[in-house]
Amino acid sequence: MHRQFVRPSEREVVPALLDIDAAAVYLATTTRHLRRLVQERRVGFVKLGGKLRFRPEDLDGIIAAGAVEGRAR
Repeated sequence: MHRQFVRPSEREVVPALLDIDAAAVYLATTTRHLRRLVQERRVGFVKLGGKLRFRPEDLDGIIAAGAVEGRAR
């Protein structure tokens, strides 16, 4: 479940950005691995004040890219 933020002036629901620790937990990996994905530009990110932030939909893309379909028996 994604955390959400409601902009009071617009009453619009916007998905929250995750910091690197939360993004690593979301992907079930380490922050070191996530930083490598950032360096290789394999995951989308936002830089705010020098800090890395991640959109949940970008992380979902990483999960989908690594998905392997099973074989029917």
